[in-house]
Amino acid sequence: MSQIDQITLAIQSLLVAGTIVRVIICFMKISFNPDQKEQIIPKIKNALGFMILGVSVFSIKDLILYYF
Repeated sequence: MSQIDQITLAIQSLLVAGTIVRVIICFMKISFNPDQKEQIIPKIKNALGFMILGVSVFSIKDLILYYF
């Protein structure tokens, strides 16, 4: 069970780190080309939404394992 917890923690870390990198890249694109701001802002929102959903899935999993 310890290995599974370590794997899920690694996946969560990769998920958050990947989202942070994606948001930074999008902000860099906006700073280099402000004309594309309207196209890039939804990408940032989608990345943040994906991160929230991904982290919440693991939180729900931990709650279920805690109760059972």
